[in-house]
Amino acid sequence: MSARTKEQLHENIASYSLKLTKEGITQINDLTALEPIYPLWHRAMNSLDRASNAEKVYFDEYIKLMESKNRSAHS
Repeated sequence: MSARTKEQLHENIASYSLKLTKEGITQINDLTALEPIYPLWHRAMNSLDRASNAEKVYFDEYIKLMESKNRSAHS
């Protein structure tokens, strides 16, 4: 942890006791999630019907992420 001022240091220390709701955590995660990189986004867009079991887990999360980002962009 670093701080530029004494006040910032106190704020940073106080943040350790911050309690987030599940909704707050989900919102932060959705807004800061990294976009999938090629070839994963390409596979998700073009071969969902041929996905392996391991890929299906990833694709399910990918779809949720993209739907969440679309909702956030339109609200």
